[in-house]
Amino acid sequence: MPGRRWNDKLHQAVEAKEGVPIRDDGETIASITYQSFFALYPKLSGMTGTAKTAEAEFEKIYNLIVDEIPTAKKNSRTDLTDLIYKDELSKWKAVAKKCKEIFLKGQPILIGTTSIEKSDILSNLLDDYGLPHQILNARPENVRKEAAIVARAGKFKNITIATNMAGRGTDIVLGGCLDFEVQKQFYDLVIFFKTIPSLSLDIKWITKNIRWLNILGIDNFLQTFVHISQEINYLQKQKAFTNLTDIEFLKIINNIENSKILTQDYLRIIVRTFNMISNSVKLQQEKEQKLVKELGGLYVIGTERNDSRRIDNQLRGRCGRQGDPGVSRFFLSLDDYLLRLFGGNLQKFMDTQLPEETPLESGLINKTLNSAQQKLEEYHYDIRKNLFEYDEVLSKQRQIIFRERSEILKSSSLKNSLIRFADHLIQEMIDNLELSDLNTLSICLENSFEFKNSYNLKQFKSLQSNKLKIELEKYLFTKFWLQYDLKQAELETVDPGIVRDIERNILLKYIDSIWKEHLQKMSLLRDDVNWRSYGQRNPLFEYKDDAYLLFLDLIKTIRQLVIFELLTMKLI
Repeated sequence: MPGRRWNDKLHQAVEAKEGVPIRDDGETIASITYQSFFALYPKLSGMTGTAKTAEAEFEKIYNLIVDEIPTAKKNSRTDLTDLIYKDELSKWKAVAKKCKEIFLKGQPILIGTTSIEKSDILSNLLDDYGLPHQILNARPENVRKEAAIVARAGKFKNITIATNMAGRGTDIVLGGCLDFEVQKQFYDLVIFFKTIPSLSLDIKWITKNIRWLNILGIDNFLQTFVHISQEINYLQKQKAFTNLTDIEFLKIINNIENSKILTQDYLRIIVRTFNMISNSVKLQQEKEQKLVKELGGLYVIGTERNDSRRIDNQLRGRCGRQGDPGVSRFFLSLDDYLLRLFGGNLQKFMDTQLPEETPLESGLINKTLNSAQQKLEEYHYDIRKNLFEYDEVLSKQRQIIFRERSEILKSSSLKNSLIRFADHLIQEMIDNLELSDLNTLSICLENSFEFKNSYNLKQFKSLQSNKLKIELEKYLFTKFWLQYDLKQAELETVDPGIVRDIERNILLKYIDSIWKEHLQKMSLLRDDVNWRSYGQRNPLFEYKDDAYLLFLDLIKTIRQLVIFELLTMKLI
């Protein structure tokens, strides 16, 4: 992530260690949690196959009800009980042996891992067992092949290793994806003729390997596909043809059909060839699909229980789609994170009661693991809920500041805003008279309003306290308005119409700069209040109280700086 830096001076420490120039921390201009961000939308809705386990969170944080829609076809998936091994090595060996057993039968396999490192470990192990496979994880070389890997994951004798496999935007089709296979075979045919320098071909080889020649005629066929190769020569210079979407593929075919090089006879040959490939692949795919279904469909293997049941259910849900058969099973070890936390006395039991590399299988343990996952989910939910409650405080402040900022941007005149600022500022100063005297007020007025030698507060000394504040407020507000009118007239004589732009720029400048400082203070406050729990005080209540005081200080500071600059600004 270019431009991003670590917080709390960690980045500067690394820069010092590496002997490179030490730069300042970046500034946070704005921040928002996902929960608060989604709450900004007037309407919220969503669709997922695994929301039921997080129903309480959707309801409490997003105020969304989770309704369960029945599947279009009956679920034929078989979820087998988990197998638990003593250590991780025994687990990986068991997974590899199971893969070999299923592979020899021909059933396609999808293996889910929790990290890229573990997918690499399993890949090396499968290589040792001589099992061909595809890896689908976040590495760039694998991401580019994602569409091709998913399209072929349901084919006969296919093994796919995936990291955190969710929907991937498509179902895994048993027997392979028809559209993908058609595209691939058509492209392979075109590329074959592209590599041929001339029409001097081995006719016997072509006739044997391309079974449509007796229908199309050898001369027209060869000439047509040499022309096609010339037309789509750029494909190899861009990206693999087999990774193209259906829309991109249709555009290419359309470009060929509109080509000026190809005659109508050639175009008819192209269409007939494409249709023949499509029909041939369809027949082949139907046979393979029937075979894979008879073998039991896609076999899903999970190599570790995740912290959330939702992720496990997403992996299981890759098989048994649209009424297809499928099998899922998880292979676990006592070294897994979940079992280390909640395994209890399993280690002792397995050491004394079970032979080496013999798994433990029990429906009761499955229920215990589900309960452990639920506890972890509740723990993580409490963290997110706590974060949401803290951010709610900042969210209300954010709404006030952004609303004010939006009004400034939209308003044609900022007169009312400035009157309000000055009025509040004068009131705040006068309200503190009980704690000070008129001399102190004079100093404040000079610092905030630039009222230098242009007013006389001695005339108010004889007034009683109940009238003093009223008269002072009237007097000072009048003085402010006269001085502001003089400043406007002075600027208008230099550049007519510039005052409105200056007012808007000053307001936005101080709102933005003070808000950035406020965000940093709120972040420090968040860290600080956690320590107050040692004094038997609620950190959230403490945070709310202090955040309110900080926000009042923010508003007061903005008013002072804006009014002061408006009365002192000069055009150079």
